[in-house]
Amino acid sequence: MNLIEPIPRPWLSDALAETGFETSGQGKLDIRVTETATGQYLVMGVAKATIQATCVSCLEGFEIPVKAEISVFLCADPKEVPGLSEARDLDVEDLQKEAIHGETLVLDGLVRDAILLDLPMNPRCRPECQAWRDRLPQDDQESIDPRLLPLKKARVAKED
Repeated sequence: MNLIEPIPRPWLSDALAETGFETSGQGKLDIRVTETATGQYLVMGVAKATIQATCVSCLEGFEIPVKAEISVFLCADPKEVPGLSEARDLDVEDLQKEAIHGETLVLDGLVRDAILLDLPMNPRCRPECQAWRDRLPQDDQESIDPRLLPLKKARVAKED
């Protein structure tokens, strides 16, 4: 089953709440759900959105195009999800499984996690943005914190 649906702006706003990011509009979800021979469901697809961010360097606003990949196995029986029924070491395939609750596939959490994990921790408007350097104080006596003047005098004395 293929599913192409818009991601509503209010849903994106709620998903981005308390992250420092905002949405520029609605997104788009393109998902394919396939039932496997073992009764599991393979969910693969992409969530796309345009997110508003503030550059950590120059503090200007800019847009980030997000294209978050989604890939997970959903198991109808919670016993098939490792860690829920017994204590054992998990491998990579085990970490890609989640349980289905009921007869409806609710993908909200998966989509939200995929979008949030695709966002940068320290967003920059462009990779070379170094505007913070312009805000550094010049190396003169007036711009130095008075509490640090003894250290500067010690450094000057050591150089002599």
